[in-house]
Amino acid sequence: MAERRLTPGWRAPLLSLRMMGGSVLDRLRLAPAPAIPEVAPRESAQAPQVTRPLQIERPTLRWRAIVLQAGALWLVTRIAFVVLTYFGVLLIQRGTPTGSLPIGPHEMLNDWKHWDVIWYINIASMGYWRPEASAFFPLYPLLIKGATLFFGQHWLFAAMVVSNLGTLAAFIGLALWASQDDFSPAIGVSTVRMVAAYPYALFLFAGYSDSLFLALVAFTFFFLRRASWRWAIVCGVLAGLERPTAFALVLPMLWEYGRQHGWWDRARWERLTHAWRRAVPGLRELAQGALVAGAVPIGFAFYGAFLLWRFGHPKIFLFEERIYWHHTFMNPVQSLVAIVGQIVSTPMWTHWQAHQLLDFVPVAAFAVLTVVLARRMPLAYTLYMVVVLLLSICSPITEGRPDLLTSAGRYMLAALPIFLQLGRWAHRYAWLDMLLVSTGFMVQAVLTVAFLRGDWII
Repeated sequence: MAERRLTPGWRAPLLSLRMMGGSVLDRLRLAPAPAIPEVAPRESAQAPQVTRPLQIERPTLRWRAIVLQAGALWLVTRIAFVVLTYFGVLLIQRGTPTGSLPIGPHEMLNDWKHWDVIWYINIASMGYWRPEASAFFPLYPLLIKGATLFFGQHWLFAAMVVSNLGTLAAFIGLALWASQDDFSPAIGVSTVRMVAAYPYALFLFAGYSDSLFLALVAFTFFFLRRASWRWAIVCGVLAGLERPTAFALVLPMLWEYGRQHGWWDRARWERLTHAWRRAVPGLRELAQGALVAGAVPIGFAFYGAFLLWRFGHPKIFLFEERIYWHHTFMNPVQSLVAIVGQIVSTPMWTHWQAHQLLDFVPVAAFAVLTVVLARRMPLAYTLYMVVVLLLSICSPITEGRPDLLTSAGRYMLAALPIFLQLGRWAHRYAWLDMLLVSTGFMVQAVLTVAFLRGDWII
């Protein structure tokens, strides 16, 4: 057939359409992809079809700029901690009686060796030498052990290097996650600033495992929202090897995977009654979903297998939490009644009242925000926050300290969905940003000096 030639009158409109199409494509390449829908679109109910995963367009992130901004915040806060350590040790801890005696950097570094830091260093250097140490999960001590290959037998320095690198990873993961959810790098930076200013963020500098856990949680949600299931599984398994509170990730991971694959679509299950064989998802999808939901339990299983070999029982850490560390399980109502009663009965303007408020106020504030934001946050975030709050409230320390919520304020560092919302508000309202940042850093400085003195603040 002869090729059809276009008359000159057709060429101008076609050329115009081609130029318009090229312009639109250029804009689409530069514009960020639409956000991941929270609710899966329903399919037509006319004929039963095999449900396929939602076609998620991964948002385009200016990841280099985000990483640089998060890294800059990390560097600035690390410098601030070094300066605070210098003046806190020389002016407050040692004071005027020893004002003429020099104190070197090595001695200043040793002032960070208190409480859980000693346990982590002993596990890294000697292994799990006693059952009580099983309450500390193995990933962080293993990384400390690995860091000594570069720094020699300087265990405290290695622990702080690992902790601060974990903080860098946490800042980057949180900034990427927040920027992805809001399509705004500014929101990501604001969210990181909220975490950095949280009073208990001093434990992101000390030799604690909190920073590593935050990094794993942030990257887990980041990969979940991008439908990068393999990386989400890796982060979930590592989180299960890091802390028992990683259990809070199980339901969000299952929900997010099912949401993006249409598992919770009502129309799908209505069709299931008519054509169940054609509506059931493929084995590959089910297997992948099982791995996503079971990632954290897989990490627990690895640790349990080690404890079975080492101490003869896979759940010995739960027994030690109750017997040695005095964490007693209570139902939420009973625990809240005991906590409020303890706060009311504590004399006003006392040392222990301040301790109780440092733990109770963050838990109460984050619980209220979780309820208020339940309809605005993705359900995966709400599920995560509910479990985090329940784990903090339902396992109070009933002996040894007149503070049932001991360490609960520090555990709220992991409440990253709430920090994400605070970052949004702080970006919108300058006065709120100033209030949270200035107050947070001032209280954080007080707690840091108390920690350097060896005082109990957790």
